[in-house]
Amino acid sequence: MAPIRTLYSESTDAKNFQRRGYKLDSSREHKLESQYNELLLETEFFVNKCSEFRNAKALAEARKPILRDKEYDSD
Repeated sequence: MAPIRTLYSESTDAKNFQRRGYKLDSSREHKLESQYNELLLETEFFVNKCSEFRNAKALAEARKPILRDKEYDSD
Protein backbone atom coordinates (compact mmCIF):
# COMPACT_ATOMS: atom_id res chain seq x y z
CA MET A 1 0.00 0.00 0.00
CA ALA A 2 1.27 3.48 -0.87
CA PRO A 3 2.32 5.74 1.99
CA ILE A 4 -0.18 8.42 2.97
CA ARG A 5 1.16 11.92 3.30
CA THR A 6 -0.70 14.83 4.84
CA LEU A 7 -1.01 17.93 2.71
CA TYR A 8 -2.02 21.29 4.10
CA SER A 9 -1.89 23.85 1.33
CA GLU A 10 -0.22 22.66 -1.87
CA SER A 11 -1.91 23.83 -5.05
CA THR A 12 -2.49 20.88 -7.38
CA ASP A 13 -5.35 19.44 -9.40
CA ALA A 14 -7.49 16.67 -7.89
CA LYS A 15 -6.21 13.81 -10.08
CA ASN A 16 -2.59 14.69 -9.40
CA PHE A 17 -3.44 15.00 -5.72
CA GLN A 18 -4.96 11.50 -5.59
CA ARG A 19 -2.36 9.88 -7.83
CA ARG A 20 0.43 10.94 -5.48
CA GLY A 21 -1.35 9.41 -2.48
CA TYR A 22 -1.96 12.65 -0.62
CA LYS A 23 -4.70 12.80 1.94
CA LEU A 24 -6.16 15.84 3.67
CA ASP A 25 -5.92 15.92 7.43
CA SER A 26 -9.32 15.46 9.05
CA SER A 27 -9.71 19.06 10.26
CA ARG A 28 -8.99 20.45 6.78
CA GLU A 29 -11.32 17.88 5.26
CA HIS A 30 -14.14 18.88 7.64
CA LYS A 31 -13.53 22.57 6.94
CA LEU A 32 -13.72 22.03 3.18
CA GLU A 33 -16.84 19.89 3.56
CA SER A 34 -18.45 22.62 5.67
CA GLN A 35 -17.58 25.29 3.09
CA TYR A 36 -18.95 23.06 0.34
CA ASN A 37 -22.24 22.64 2.21
CA GLU A 38 -22.53 26.40 2.80
CA LEU A 39 -21.93 27.12 -0.89
CA LEU A 40 -24.46 24.48 -1.85
CA LEU A 41 -27.09 26.10 0.39
CA GLU A 42 -26.32 29.57 -1.01
CA THR A 43 -26.54 28.23 -4.56
CA GLU A 44 -29.90 26.59 -3.87
CA PHE A 45 -31.14 29.84 -2.29
CA PHE A 46 -30.20 31.89 -5.37
CA VAL A 47 -31.63 29.27 -7.74
CA ASN A 48 -34.93 29.52 -5.88
CA LYS A 49 -34.84 33.34 -5.99
CA CYS A 50 -34.15 33.26 -9.74
CA SER A 51 -37.02 30.83 -10.21
CA GLU A 52 -39.36 33.07 -8.20
CA PHE A 53 -38.28 36.06 -10.30
CA ARG A 54 -38.87 34.19 -13.57
CA ASN A 55 -42.29 33.06 -12.34
CA ALA A 56 -43.23 36.61 -11.29
CA LYS A 57 -42.01 37.99 -14.61
CA ALA A 58 -43.98 35.36 -16.56
CA LEU A 59 -47.09 36.12 -14.52
CA ALA A 60 -46.72 39.86 -15.14
CA GLU A 61 -46.28 39.24 -18.87
CA ALA A 62 -49.36 37.03 -18.91
CA ARG A 63 -51.43 39.70 -17.13
CA LYS A 64 -50.42 42.56 -19.45
CA PRO A 65 -53.08 41.87 -22.09
CA ILE A 66 -55.76 41.42 -19.43
CA LEU A 67 -54.85 44.69 -17.72
CA ARG A 68 -54.67 46.47 -21.07
CA ASP A 69 -58.15 45.21 -21.98
CA LYS A 70 -59.53 46.40 -18.64
CA GLU A 71 -58.05 49.87 -19.25
CA TYR A 72 -59.79 50.06 -22.62
CA ASP A 73 -63.09 48.83 -21.13
CA SER A 74 -63.06 51.54 -18.46
CA ASP A 75 -62.59 54.32 -21.05
